[in-house]
Amino acid sequence: MKSVAIIPVFREIGKIGRVIERFTPDSVDQICLIVDAPGQEILGEIDAAKNRIDVPVTIIQNPTRAGIGYAIKEGYKYALSNNFGIIIVMAGNGKDDPREIIRLTKPITMDGFDYVQGSRFLPGGIGGHTPFLRRTFTRLFPFAWTLLTGVRVTEVTNGFRAYRAEILRDPENGSQTLRVTSEESRAKIGRRALLLQHRRSLCQLTA
Repeated sequence: MKSVAIIPVFREIGKIGRVIERFTPDSVDQICLIVDAPGQEILGEIDAAKNRIDVPVTIIQNPTRAGIGYAIKEGYKYALSNNFGIIIVMAGNGKDDPREIIRLTKPITMDGFDYVQGSRFLPGGIGGHTPFLRRTFTRLFPFAWTLLTGVRVTEVTNGFRAYRAEILRDPENGSQTLRVTSEESRAKIGRRALLLQHRRSLCQLTA
């Protein structure tokens, strides 16, 4: 299955280039950047970085800031119209490491999962330099979600995730129709421990 990484970009000068350079052909088949209000500086950084890797990069430009949600929708449309089988969504500010994409996509390609959510709070996950207040609330949200839905989750705010594209093509697909298994839910939804870095530097993988 072909895979594409969707990355919303807004004023990630000095960061997005480093993220792009960490991609390899083993990560994804293509990168799709959705850039809001692009200036020459950030476009130059993107252009320089994409010329240093062996992964094709598509750039969708929005003349004004349309927001992350709109950017992700544009990425979905691009992925579906170009017949990608797996869609990865990740941040462009260095918090998410392209080298960890395989940990999200392998359960889809090998184990039949439809959706895999990254989690900082499973064993092996790390939220490096996460501010105390943010960390507190990101632990409370999954607790509230579990109480309200009866579906156990450890992470609901981490945007690093992967989907089987077919679940987005079918408008009838909701959470109740996903094939389910795993200790955390009744759908074929998986969780993978990931490292998440806040601001200081790109995260490092552990063995």
